[in-house]
Amino acid sequence: MEKITIEFWVVFQMLIDLILVFMVLYLLRNMKSVIQRQATNKTTGHAINLIEPLLNEAKSVVSGFDKQFKKKKHMMNTLNEELDSRIISLNRLLNRADACRSVDTNTISGENTNSYDQQEIIFDLYKKGNTAETIARMISIPKGEVDLVIGLKKKFE
Repeated sequence: MEKITIEFWVVFQMLIDLILVFMVLYLLRNMKSVIQRQATNKTTGHAINLIEPLLNEAKSVVSGFDKQFKKKKHMMNTLNEELDSRIISLNRLLNRADACRSVDTNTISGENTNSYDQQEIIFDLYKKGNTAETIARMISIPKGEVDLVIGLKKKFE
């Protein structure tokens, strides 16, 4: 009977040892994952602390660029408006110059501009798309006279 009890105790001791080995392995594995999580959290916190000032500085730089971009866009719009007004002004000057050149050509060639020639010039300028006011300024006659000539020409044609 002593043999059974000793064998029993030996087997029992081996089972306890085996259980203890498994428990130690289980604890080591859990400790390893806990240590890894802590190290990860620590590393992540450190990385965030390093990156946060960079992000704040980048944010301030972006806001500065945004202000400069808006300022440049406003300047471009202003320049475009100024250029458009200058182009319109130049087109008006060219139209006046063309009209004056056609009037000067008639006077230079020795023709005296009688009222019939002046009426033809007025109507030709009107056909080219000039307004009565523009024609009056080009030829230096009253706008009412230009309106009268254009109205009569339209009526008789």
